Amino acid sequence: MDKQTLQQTTCQGEAWLLGEDEYFDFQAYSFSALKEIVPPKTPFHYWLNLRSKRKPTPAMIEGTLTHLAILEPEKFEKTCFFFDHSYSTLASGEGYQALKSFRQQHPDKTIIYDRKLWYSLQRRRKNVWKNQQIRKLLTHQDAIMEQGMTWIDPETGVRIKGKPDHFIPTVMADVKTTQNISEQKLAWEIAERLYFMQAAIYVDGVYQLTGHEIRDYFIIAVEKSSDLVRLVEISPVDIEIGRKLYRQAIIKAEDCELSQNYHGYPDSPVPIELSPYLMDKFEQLDF
Repeated sequence: MDKQTLQQTTCQGEAWLLGEDEYFDFQAYSFSALKEIVPPKTPFHYWLNLRSKRKPTPAMIEGTLTHLAILEPEKFEKTCFFFDHSYSTLASGEGYQALKSFRQQHPDKTIIYDRKLWYSLQRRRKNVWKNQQIRKLLTHQDAIMEQGMTWIDPETGVRIKGKPDHFIPTVMADVKTTQNISEQKLAWEIAERLYFMQAAIYVDGVYQLTGHEIRDYFIIAVEKSSDLVRLVEISPVDIEIGRKLYRQAIIKAEDCELSQNYHGYPDSPVPIELSPYLMDKFEQLDF
């Protein structure tokens, strides 16, 4: 299923594809916005997210480059370039002029001058493609990579947008970079960062767009420190919880828009108790 075929199967009037340039400016609910209103965050966090244009952090830039290296290696090779100069050389007049000249000659290229990051990106790409299951998934003839889309949610009636990293008619995959890819840490990461809710949004979007039901949702987890990778599956049970959660978030966001009340945390004191595990740990300490 190429993009032309995908466009032809799109449900008329309710869902359609978004180009790369128009996706971010398109007005619709998205995972990045809705996650800001899910407790323990507040409507004020949601309001702040909508009205602020945050500058990409180093972690966000690294994540974007990792996505590109893994999902679109040919584009990565064409658009990214390692400027092989040490930081001390770059700080000198000669190094600065060399970098400035290169940028003028290659205005469309993303310049990477962090040697460690550059080689990490190469290793991550190799480790991903060494995994037979991931390679089979990414090279599927019907694979659609990083396609922006928008649709009407049939239950809430609002418009949503999403940009899944990768999907084929029945399988979807998302690339995530994280500090630790042990099972315990990944389970925490998926829950804490609401990736199960993101999965539900994207699964529902593909269904509205194509009529195909996603049966398997995977996360391609990349460990930052070692560049190792793991393939993790989010269960249908967790995706169903995510589905209920994102629709509750939509209702809350709609209520806030209607009332123009984007409250923060309550003024009254909140009792905080440490977990029994932590208390037992501290009680057993022997100085």
